[in-house]
Amino acid sequence: VFGMANTGTGKTAAFILPLIEKIVKTKGQNKR
Repeated sequence: VFGMANTGTGKTAAFILPLIEKIVKTKGQNKR
């Protein structure tokens, strides 16, 4: 991903960040 054009970095980050947040929240809920 980082090797691709820097112009698309913003769009990629805006798309990946929410996914990471979702995963982190899900993992937090799975913790006992």
